[in-house]
Amino acid sequence: MSLSRGWLAGLFALCACNPAAVRTPSQVANAPLALPVAARSQAPRTMGLVLQLSDDKHHVQTTTATPHFTLGAGESLHPGVAPDFTAVWTAQLNVPEAGAYNFSVEPADVIAEAKIDGKPMVWGQVTTLSQGPHPFSLSYKRKPGPVRLQLRWSGEAFVSEPMPASVFTPHDWSSEGERWQTVDEGRALYDELGCRGCHQRAGDDPHVDNFYHITRRGRGPGLSRVGRRLSPAWVYAFLQDPRSHRANTKMPKVLHTKTEVADVAAFLNSLQEVGANTSGDHPPWAEPPLLPEEKLAAETLYNSIGCSACHGNEANKVSLAAVGSKYEPYALIEYMMRPDNFDHSGRMPGMLRGDEGKLLARWLLTNRKPALEVPPPSGGDVARGRSLVETRGCLGCHSIDLAGLQVFTALQASPFERLPAQRKGCLSQSAQHRYADYELSDRQWEALVAYLQEKEVAPSPLWELARTLDSRGCRNCHETDVPAHSTLPEIPPSLRDVGNKLRPDWIARQLSGASRLRPWYGVRMPRFHRADALGALFAAAAGEPTTLPKVIPLAEPGSRAVQEGVQYLGKGEGGMSCVTCHRYATFDPKSATPAPDLSTAAERLRPTWFKRWLSDPLRLAPGTQMPAFFSGVDESFASARINAIWTALTLGKKMPAPDGVDLSAATMPYPLHDKPVVVRTFLEGSGPRTLAVGFKNGAYAFDAEVCKLMYTWTGGFLDMRPVWVGHGGDMATPIGSVAFRAGKTPLFRIGDGSAKPLFKGYRLATDGAHLQYDLGGVAIEDYIRPARDGFARSVRLRAGKTPADVALNLDPQVTLVSPKAPNVHLAKGATATVELFIANGAVKP
Repeated sequence: MSLSRGWLAGLFALCACNPAAVRTPSQVANAPLALPVAARSQAPRTMGLVLQLSDDKHHVQTTTATPHFTLGAGESLHPGVAPDFTAVWTAQLNVPEAGAYNFSVEPADVIAEAKIDGKPMVWGQVTTLSQGPHPFSLSYKRKPGPVRLQLRWSGEAFVSEPMPASVFTPHDWSSEGERWQTVDEGRALYDELGCRGCHQRAGDDPHVDNFYHITRRGRGPGLSRVGRRLSPAWVYAFLQDPRSHRANTKMPKVLHTKTEVADVAAFLNSLQEVGANTSGDHPPWAEPPLLPEEKLAAETLYNSIGCSACHGNEANKVSLAAVGSKYEPYALIEYMMRPDNFDHSGRMPGMLRGDEGKLLARWLLTNRKPALEVPPPSGGDVARGRSLVETRGCLGCHSIDLAGLQVFTALQASPFERLPAQRKGCLSQSAQHRYADYELSDRQWEALVAYLQEKEVAPSPLWELARTLDSRGCRNCHETDVPAHSTLPEIPPSLRDVGNKLRPDWIARQLSGASRLRPWYGVRMPRFHRADALGALFAAAAGEPTTLPKVIPLAEPGSRAVQEGVQYLGKGEGGMSCVTCHRYATFDPKSATPAPDLSTAAERLRPTWFKRWLSDPLRLAPGTQMPAFFSGVDESFASARINAIWTALTLGKKMPAPDGVDLSAATMPYPLHDKPVVVRTFLEGSGPRTLAVGFKNGAYAFDAEVCKLMYTWTGGFLDMRPVWVGHGGDMATPIGSVAFRAGKTPLFRIGDGSAKPLFKGYRLATDGAHLQYDLGGVAIEDYIRPARDGFARSVRLRAGKTPADVALNLDPQVTLVSPKAPNVHLAKGATATVELFIANGAVKP
């Protein structure tokens, strides 16, 4: 099952119906949204198993890549069945070579029954199998509480491993599976179209951030300040008939006359206040025509980093035609550099650095369409337009902040639990002017009705993983249980075994852009906003623990085990010369076959996968250039050396440098002078919009995205070698030791605490950076600088048009100098200054 994967798909959930361009039901059926679905006559996957699930009230048939899973107490393998399910997997097991095989389950106390060729199998006992397909089944009854199951096997030529999807072919697919395939298509479509934004469920609260998060796949871009970002001509033209301009837009028609279109366009064009822009107002921007070499550089960048995986003229991609008629030039730069500030679906990730945004914007702005640049008619009524936006469901998908306060939808739609499994409301084929018209095909209507008949029974991490991979476009670049949808200049790593391979916290770091594992790649791993849960979801689908304890060294640097492990990694006598290809911390071997940093191996990899990898790398990654050092070697000999290597790697950057590693030029300190400096960068433990402010006697990291002091440190400023040397793109590293690290609770709480901060920039003075941001209508100027045995912090607060109550949440190392009480009341327009002292302390990184 596969839905629209474009990262920009769904701009503007504000659609209008031009009476002269109304499509009939037959026309709609022939021109549905570009949301392709799988054929129903056969199982929707070529590898994997058919899964039969049942509880006291429900029966579900679906397919799954493997029988592995990890579930919390209230979770299920499928949203349509309760947690107290019985599961039966059936498939043809394709045995690659005749021989003896040993099957087991993990954890060992799991009660599950398996049959091969119709005969019961005893876990842990050798089973002799001929080459070729064998009927296979696995039965399991869920017990209460958290559960985990991983089916494993070993053979004469390989050690114990989780059974991969590639050895299974789905078997016993039936008409019941076809029906549930339709249900799941409707479930995904309901999610993709943002239906929950209007048809809320019991317990949903649109006023809290969690609701924004769980509905983000169906959300559109924020509309605050849209009048300064988009061309008025484009807005008016697009609102008249969105699908005539973008065939695969998912947005419905909710406006019905040219007058309504004009009114809504007038309201949107009136939204001129500064919103996501962090650098103040922009003057009109004009650039000279692209030089031939600039055009070539822009095209090369676009094709090399991976933009073409999601953008293009294909039906399942987002076209960039006419983007120059849509955006104001500076707004397009802002959007490409920080898309999560505008596109709340999370599909469009951050990928660009430095001046790349400006270069690509100048190139894309040449894509124009004169029909979208005709000046709109005058006379639209702003007040009526706002009323239409609030009452027609537009704010179920989009957000608008006016004067720092969010505007919520006034549409009273039926709650999710009361939606009938009939073609009524938005699913009606008749002209219903009060409903949204999604112009769905008969197939899509059928799927949505089938889903509303079944609805949800329990949350399912396996379903959530599949939907996230689709909605974030991961399958466009990466192989999963299906091949990647796009062909790129370089092949990104496969995600098939990633749940068994990588630690969940490392996956989250990769998705946020906090580290770059392969800086030599031209294709870039994007920065995704709010995708941290993917690490745990990959683990759940692999039957692995979804959380792991922090990596701790298994031995001291001088121990014999560490010394042996370091020796094996190095080039000296008895070494395997791993550092000939692998990086180590700041050391780059300049290899023709570069390999990841050894100093991060333990924080990246699960130890069980690492040991399988060293035992037989070609089995895990056919075609890899990693030597098979231990293939065919005595098992006890190989195990002792692999364990020694892993023990050494658990020390991370504190591991002694292996023979052949030159760390003589280990750092490139950012130059400091008499005046403080500000570096916009990405630091570990902070976000991609971090301001690193350095003084001669201290430094601090301020995350401009959440407007929060993250930590302070002493002993130096920044090591810029990861940024400046080689391909660059890695994070700068603080030099010295962390003196203070902020807790999870923000410093300021205004009112009920729901207000979100908005960074406004900074004023650089001789004494440091004066950070400026807004929070709940209060303007804040924040000045932090080193002081004796700590850091001083002066915060000036100024209320806006309404009074404000400000409460301070103080971390243990923070002392309130003035005022005496941690609560400040600000009258309308009043100011107050808060003085704080942050004591230095021994803080673990």
